[in-house]
Amino acid sequence: MTPLQIALMAALGLVFLLWTVTMFQWVFRLRALAVEQTGQLWPGPFAVGRALAAWADDPAERGLKMRLVGLTLLLFALIAVGGLLARA
Repeated sequence: MTPLQIALMAALGLVFLLWTVTMFQWVFRLRALAVEQTGQLWPGPFAVGRALAAWADDPAERGLKMRLVGLTLLLFALIAVGGLLARA
């Protein structure tokens, strides 16, 4: 492996770790919102759908939304670069 490929793999690992942490934050916030809306400990899929709609409209969650979108796009870009480097 070239040093560039090693650096790319390290960057992919770091971005994936950050993306995973952000996704867990999102899932836990979504569940907490569904529990708050329904008052049930285990809300069903329809409650989660309503919580997702409420979360998407909440301007207070803008930071998490942007971080999630940014990390996802960065992850896709790094994967694409890795594919291009593998072909060369």
